[in-house]
Amino acid sequence: MVSFDFEIWVNNDWGFHNIERTATSGTVAIFGDGSRANFLTFTKYKHYFFPTVSGEIHSIYWRQENLAYMVDDQARLVTILRCRCTWEIPQPPPPDAQCKAVALSYLGAAMYKGVGTIAGLSVITYRTAHDGDEHQASFAPQFDCDVLEEQSTSYNSIGIPTSHSHFIVRSYVPGEPRREFLQPPLGYSIQEKRQ
Repeated sequence: MVSFDFEIWVNNDWGFHNIERTATSGTVAIFGDGSRANFLTFTKYKHYFFPTVSGEIHSIYWRQENLAYMVDDQARLVTILRCRCTWEIPQPPPPDAQCKAVALSYLGAAMYKGVGTIAGLSVITYRTAHDGDEHQASFAPQFDCDVLEEQSTSYNSIGIPTSHSHFIVRSYVPGEPRREFLQPPLGYSIQEKRQ
C-alpha cells in the first residue's frame, strides 16, 4: 500500500502571475492480480495560491471481474462500471542493485545523482536534462526499483519555468493489502452505469 503526494503546476503566461496548480494526496492499495483501490483528495488553485475546486476520489478496480466502482462517499453511492477492455501490465526491465536499467528505461539518458531515504526506504536517484527540461526519479532497489519520487520541470527559451510536477511517496507498506479494500462500502446505494 502506498500513500503519496502529487503536485503539478503550469504557468499559462509570461512571468509568474497566471499559474494553475493542483495538489493531490492519496493512498493506493495495489494487489498482485492487478486490482487496486484508490483514495484521493485534491485541490485546484488559480494564481498558485487561490483554491477554486477541491474534492475526493474513491475508486475500486477489481481485475478478476473486470469491474470498476466509483464511490461517492458524500452521497453514499457506488456506481458500477463494467469494462470489456483488457490490457497487459507493462513489465519493466529486471531490477539490478543500482536500478540503472530501470532508470534508463524510465528516464532515457539518465545520470546517477546519489542515494537517499524516502518513506524510510533507501533510494537511488537518477537525473536527466534535455532541451530545457529536467527530469529526476528516485528508485527503491529493495522493492524491484519502484519509483518513490519523481520531479519534472520544463523551462521556456529564456529560462523561466513553465511547468513543474512532483510526486513523492510518504509511506510504503509492502505486501498484499487487505481484500476488504476491494469491496464497496456497506450500506451505500449501488447503481450500474449502462454503456
